[in-house]
Amino acid sequence: MRHALAVLALLAAPAGADQAALLHDLGAAGCVIGADAGAEARALADVALADGTGQQQGDWVVLGADICTIRVPDIHSDIGIDDPAVVASVSAMAAPTNFPDEPRGCYLSTNDLGMNLSLTRGWPVQKAYDAAVRFMAAQIVAGEMVFYSDDVLRTPMGFQSLHGDCARVPAVDAMRQSNALMLEHFGAVVRAQGQAITCGEGYFPDFMALQGQMVELTGRSDMNAWTGMEMMFLALGAGWVDGAGPKSRGVQRPPLCHYE
Repeated sequence: MRHALAVLALLAAPAGADQAALLHDLGAAGCVIGADAGAEARALADVALADGTGQQQGDWVVLGADICTIRVPDIHSDIGIDDPAVVASVSAMAAPTNFPDEPRGCYLSTNDLGMNLSLTRGWPVQKAYDAAVRFMAAQIVAGEMVFYSDDVLRTPMGFQSLHGDCARVPAVDAMRQSNALMLEHFGAVVRAQGQAITCGEGYFPDFMALQGQMVELTGRSDMNAWTGMEMMFLALGAGWVDGAGPKSRGVQRPPLCHYE
């Protein structure tokens, strides 16, 4: 009876454009519907469970790829690239201090950013952390910040700003291209990773598996060897990791993983 009522409720709702808009919004939320979702989304979840196009995963209903496409999350940041706290946290164009062989660039100190936000605004540490993560995620989506290396054995010194003059680095075209391809295939990679990672056991992303997936999806072997770091910060900025903070990795949840 409950599923039948859900079907009737969904059919009674404005169809077509409204349902497409709902699925579009859910795509940015990872195609998952939580217990606290609105009535229309909950009705859709009931229908999806009834007809097999959705799965119950813990407290979440995960909609299948045939009805919902995971897309890059809509991340809002109140902090801009020219915010004084950001400017103070990004190095001038130079090789990283004490690492003269590393590529020149403008590197962001994530620890400094959190500290500067806390000091300049009087924010608690957790609020400053959340704001810093959302800022970084928003900049990744905008293609203005990357975590890039063409060698898996060379870990980048940090996130690198590509804003303004900071983009005048030799590998900028490869950086922007790899970032754009990551955003293009974001949903497919999240789906694959979520199906392979068990919540509470593995952690998103599996860097090596992700790299293989990107090579397969793009047909390119020269992808950023650290694309997974950018995707991890997108997941954090989207709020898909509960309890994440400066001293905790948090607990990931669908769509980043699945429950057995």
